[in-house]
Formats: sequence, structure tokens, C-alpha cells
Amino acid sequence: MIDHSQTQLTALAIHRVGNRHREEDNVISDRLASLTEEQQALLLAFVLRPFVKCTEVYEFAEGEPSPIKALAETVLNDPEALFTSSVQILQHLYAQSDHAHIRVGEVFVAHLTAVYFEGQVLDAVGIFKAETKSPFFKFNEEDGELVLVNDLGVNAQKLDKGCLIMDTGEEDGLRVLTVDANNYDADYWKRNFLHIVQANDSHFQTKNHVQMVKEFSKDVLAPGNRTEQIAFVNEAVQFMSDREEWDNDDFGLTVLRNADLQNAFNDYRQQFSERAGVPLEDSFDISMPELQQQKRKYRNQIDLDTKIQIRLPFSPDGTQPHIERGYDEVRGMFFYKVYFLKEEGS
Repeated sequence: MIDHSQTQLTALAIHRVGNRHREEDNVISDRLASLTEEQQALLLAFVLRPFVKCTEVYEFAEGEPSPIKALAETVLNDPEALFTSSVQILQHLYAQSDHAHIRVGEVFVAHLTAVYFEGQVLDAVGIFKAETKSPFFKFNEEDGELVLVNDLGVNAQKLDKGCLIMDTGEEDGLRVLTVDANNYDADYWKRNFLHIVQANDSHFQTKNHVQMVKEFSKDVLAPGNRTEQIAFVNEAVQFMSDREEWDNDDFGLTVLRNADLQNAFNDYRQQFSERAGVPLEDSFDISMPELQQQKRKYRNQIDLDTKIQIRLPFSPDGTQPHIERGYDEVRGMFFYKVYFLKEEGS
């Protein structure tokens, strides 16, 4: 989603957020952080690496004003306001730390330049939180001997929480990427602190159409028949892979083909949209990164009660012609028959 190979860190504030529920206070630095070039490179890799594969794009929710949105806009318009704004960001984060499970941690607020995002080179405000401390050893030389010292510190390979806030110049405002390694406090970061919702863009539409297709295959097309379900999802995903734009009528003619099935699909699509509360567009640009992400998530595997598993991979030619489902009257059991020319690797 982003390329940070040319990104520069122009200003950084580091504080520690406490836990309001446990009456643990914040630790507020009195000035911006001063880093060596080596420290900057290490820190940039630490905070930005998790966003490289991030496909979901968010925007600030409408209605109640978001303090983070206002503070990010202040910094993007005037980077010299970063330190003052960072203290206000810290205080807002502290106000949300009203549960015993919320962890204390170091908070990094940064102004970044040259972030490559969706074809644009942008400035960004980054807010990152390091919660998890890992034990480590270091070796000190004392009087000609090496002394083993153990300590706790932040693992430079794992960021707990973070967001990048960017002004893409679009009419509907700022765009936000976010990562959260912890699921136990999901509302705390996205909803309560950032106050963001997923943006209705190509990533959003691609993700929800793949999800809708998967549910349609289970609920309507072939309930209880994993072979047909997987084959249909495979064909639908291949349809999207071959095109830059989704067209609902084109999908009906190309994949569904049957008029009754097209009507059933359109009815189910409307029901899915209403049930999930997501608007599904009749046409939209397909997000290939999001499509690849959804392909990786899809469990295209048949699990049998005999503990046998059959995995059917995505492929342009499909796998349905090479696998057959039947019923054995003698055994009183269903079976799968698989056709092949040779065993791979034999």
C-alpha cells in the first residue's frame, strides 16, 4: 500500500501514555526527540514496515468532531506545531485508556515527508504506540571482562499500534492507514481514539464483493457442497483478476450466465448490502492488492469428517473438471474422485 524507501522523518516527539483507569500518569517529554541517522533509519523501518501490506483505507467518521483529525490537519499545515499537537494527542489517548486491560506504552508522534501512497508522494502524520516489552541480553565490558546484563525493551521488529494520516487532496478529506497487533482492545484504537471508518473506495468495494460472493456460494448456489462453492469463488475471483473494473451486468453474463441465477444473485447482493450496512456499487475499480489479500484469506479447503482435507487452489483453468463428488450406496458414504495424469515430483 505504501512505499517508504524515500520517506524522511522531519520531526518526532516521544512520550509515554499511562492508564487512566489505574491512575498511572503520562510521561511528557519537554522537547522534540533528537536522533542520529542510524536511529532514524531504524525507527522508520520499525514504524512503517507494518503498513507496506496494509490495503484497508480509512477516513474520519462523520458527525462528532475528531480531535485527532483536527490535530493532524494542524501538523500537516504547519509541521512546527508537531510538539504542541503531540501533547494534545497524548492527552486524548490517555482519556481513552479507561480500562484495566489497556497497556501503558511509548507514543511516537512524527511528521513524515515523501510517503508514496496510491501514486502520490505525500506528507503524513504518524502516531505509533509501543506497548510490548521483550527481555533481551546485552554484554558490557568491565575491567577487561564481559558482563551479561538482562533488560526489557521494545522489539524493533514488531509495532503494537500505529496510524498514518495523509492528505491526498481529495474532496472527502484525509486518508488513514492503521495497524493494530492486539485484538482485545479493538474499540480503543480505531473507534475511540482515532474515530475512523473504512473508506468507501476500490479496496472497500473489492473486499465486500469477494465476501458477498463467498456467502452467496454457501447460502444460495451450493449449500453443503464445498466443491461447487470453491469452484464458483475461484471463477469469480478470476473474473476480477482479468479486469480493471467490476461491472455487475458483465459478472452476471460471464460468471452466472443463467438468468434465474442472475436474479438470485442480485437479490442476495441487495440483502447482503442491507444486512452488512455496506453500499455495494454496480461498477467500481478493482483493487488488485485487496483482491490478492482476499485470495490469501479464502479457505479453499474441503474438511471431511474422516479427518481428510482436500485443498483446491485458485487457478485460471479451475479445478472442478478434475474432481468428482458422489455417493457410495454400499458404504452409505459420500466420496470424492480426483483425476490426474501424474503425481507432481514423482
